[in-house]
Order: sequence, then structure tokens, then C-alpha cells
Amino acid sequence: MSKFEERAFPVGKAKSDLASLKNQLARLKDDLDRFIARKPDGAVIAPLRERIKELEAEIAEADQRVKEAQLNRAKSAEGADESAGMRSTTGRYPSHRR
Repeated sequence: MSKFEERAFPVGKAKSDLASLKNQLARLKDDLDRFIARKPDGAVIAPLRERIKELEAEIAEADQRVKEAQLNRAKSAEGADESAGMRSTTGRYPSHRR
């Protein structure tokens, strides 16, 4: 598969990759600004605005899923720490390497 095909037809990545969705949204907003500057009543503007709204909704949902996953991981880590009787100090203190 060529590099172009890899970019055009991604394999193995989830559709809701948050970073790629945000990049796509930024590109669509730039395109919309360009189309409005050229032809404010063009036929492309309404579908482009609809797609931007859809992408914003997808980003909000993906962002919410990420936050829920982080909360779930934090809760499970707290439960594991409490059951073990101690808390992990990894990441709180610098390593002892010199």
C-alpha cells in the first residue's frame, strides 16, 4: 500500500480518533471560511456547515468517552490501592538515578 493509500484509507485506527477528528474539523472550518469569502450563497456552504456540526458532536462524544474512561481507571486504581493497603508512589517522586 502506498503512503497516499495509507492516509486515504486508514486501517486499524478507530474512526473516532480524537486528534484526527479535531484536525478534520479545523480543515473544514478553514474550507468554509474560504468558500464564504468567494461565494457567500454557494451550494457547498450548507452541507459543509452540517458536516461541521456533526463533527463537533462526534468530538464532544469522544471527549466524554475519554473522560469517563479516565474516571473509571482512577476509580479502579483507588479500589486496588485500598484493597492492597497502600498507595503507589510511582510518578510522585523523581527516580534515584544520577
